[in-house]
Amino acid sequence: LAAGHGVVWMIMLTGGHFPVYPGLEPYGQYSHVEPVVGILSDKPLNDTRWYDSDYIAHYTDADEHTYYRSMKSLPDDTNMTC
Repeated sequence: LAAGHGVVWMIMLTGGHFPVYPGLEPYGQYSHVEPVVGILSDKPLNDTRWYDSDYIAHYTDADEHTYYRSMKSLPDDTNMTC
């Protein structure tokens, strides 16, 4: 984003059954796509490290609100155990 490139992320929901779209592997390994529209940080945006205190602004496919997630809240794995 800081370099002017668009970003989306593919969401996997806890309790979801994947692939969502059998026969379209690898495209069915997520439930939906969300655009990431902003970075909030007290560090320079050209710093390539992520910090727990950084926030990502994104939209969902459910409404028209902006959501904010800390980088600390994002790590997980495909088993959704983190």
